[in-house]
Amino acid sequence: ITKIINTILIHLLPAFLLQPFARALKTLSLNHNDIGDNGVIELKEGIEASQNLVYLSLRKCNISCQGVYCLLQNKKTKKKNSRDVIMSFNFQEQLHFPNV
Repeated sequence: ITKIINTILIHLLPAFLLQPFARALKTLSLNHNDIGDNGVIELKEGIEASQNLVYLSLRKCNISCQGVYCLLQNKKTKKKNSRDVIMSFNFQEQLHFPNV
């Protein structure tokens, strides 16, 4: 049942976020939904369209570094101080950052 709910969520939420009434949305929490990288890709356009969204939480959503990269390519999430994006407890792979 959880897989069915996640599939429905991935397909319906982007369309919802593109509706004019959804532009007033300030907080979106999808914690503990197994949307994965494909879900992030699907949601990206809707997140960009949500003009007032200031808090996006995607804890434990089975998102990899690829999904994070996709989300960070989002115009609004790249702007400084535009919104809080919470993505803890997602990464299965080890993150490696070069020495700066």
